[in-house]
Amino acid sequence: MNSNNIKKLSDIAGMLLDQKLMELRAAAAAKAKIEAALAGLASPYAAPSDLTGVSGALALLTYARWADARRAEINQTLAQKNQQWLDARDAAKNAFGKTEALRRLSEKLSRGPHK
Repeated sequence: MNSNNIKKLSDIAGMLLDQKLMELRAAAAAKAKIEAALAGLASPYAAPSDLTGVSGALALLTYARWADARRAEINQTLAQKNQQWLDARDAAKNAFGKTEALRRLSEKLSRGPHK
């Protein structure tokens, strides 16, 4: 294999690495968005001040049930986004490894034999 072919392969591997890194950034942003939504449900809810007694307690109970159901949905989505992020990270690591191997091979070929 000549250095021209290695150069072409390196260029392709570099483009693939760029694509995989963009996918990783997108997956990280999607994961962060879901984590922010989950964090938003962590703050305590206070019933409106004009609701007292049973009405206030009912409002708090209704919110707590809604928040629990929403947290379950968000946690499920977060698990999916986390898996997508892990897959994107692994693909980016793989693309980086290929790019690095081709770079080293190119350097070795440019030095010539026995150098």
